[in-house]
Amino acid sequence: METTTINYGIYYKAGISFEQYHLDFEKSLHLGDQAFNYQYFPLNWQRSSRILKQFQASEAILEAIENIENPVKWLIISKISNKLKQQIKRW
Repeated sequence: METTTINYGIYYKAGISFEQYHLDFEKSLHLGDQAFNYQYFPLNWQRSSRILKQFQASEAILEAIENIENPVKWLIISKISNKLKQQIKRW
């Protein structure tokens, strides 16, 4: 099996912050049927809002975060369909 090296830096540069993701998500609620899989948006928005309001990290997690000494970047990889990729390009 052949292996390849991937430069993930390009993905970090192309990524968006959580705040930007949240703003884009909220804007997408107004697209209606223009958005791919729109029927799931309102329920997912409601779930996300509830999590943001109610989630509280445990003391262990808060302590671990406070003890991080170097800057950390998170790269979240998800699989999206080609149809969704086209929709994103139009935004």
